[in-house]
Amino acid sequence: MWSGMRPKGDFSLLVLVPVVSAVMYVADVPVVAGSHLTPRVGDRMAEVIRSPRIRQDLPAGWAIQGVSLKGDRVTLTMEGTGGDEALLELRSPGTVGQGQGRWFSFHVSAEGRPFAVTAGLLRLAGHLDDAFPESPWVGGKQADDPPRVRAARNDADRHMQFLALTLVGGEFLAIVAFLFVAAFYLSRHPVPRR
Repeated sequence: MWSGMRPKGDFSLLVLVPVVSAVMYVADVPVVAGSHLTPRVGDRMAEVIRSPRIRQDLPAGWAIQGVSLKGDRVTLTMEGTGGDEALLELRSPGTVGQGQGRWFSFHVSAEGRPFAVTAGLLRLAGHLDDAFPESPWVGGKQADDPPRVRAARNDADRHMQFLALTLVGGEFLAIVAFLFVAAFYLSRHPVPRR
C-alpha cells in the first residue's frame, strides 16, 4: 500500500499550525466586547505606513493600496504584481485569526497566493501592532461591571487560555507521534528508488 507513495505538499504547515494557534491564545490583552478604536489610530497608522521600514516588510512585489478604519478593525487593501489583491485586517484580539499581536488579531485574505505572501502580510501586521505603545482600544462594558463579575470573567478567560494551550499541546504531540510512526514504518519498509 505504501510503496511508491511520495509525500506531496509542505509538511512545515504541520508544525506551523500548532505554533500559530498557541500564539493566538497566549496573549492576555484586556479588550472586551463593545470596544472600539480610538480616533488617534488613523493618524498613527498613516504615519507608520509611510515609514521606510513598513515598505521593507511588505512581501516582494506588494504595496498598500488603501487603509480603512471601522469601529473595531483596520483593513489594509494590498495589491501585488499582476493585479493580485489581498486584504489584511487588524481586529480586536478576542477574535480568532491567523496571528495575534499585543493589541490586534491578524486576518489575511489572500486565497490562492503563495504561503510567503501570507507570511509576509502577517509579519507586516506584527510590525503595525508594535507601532502602538499603548492600547488603541476604548470603551466596552468591563469598566461598568462590579468587581465580582470582572473577576469571574477573568477566571473564565484564564480557563479558556489553559484549555486552548492544552489542545495545542495535544495537537503538537499528535503530529510528533504521527511523524515518529511514519519514520518507523519507512525504516522497516523502505521505499524502492527508481
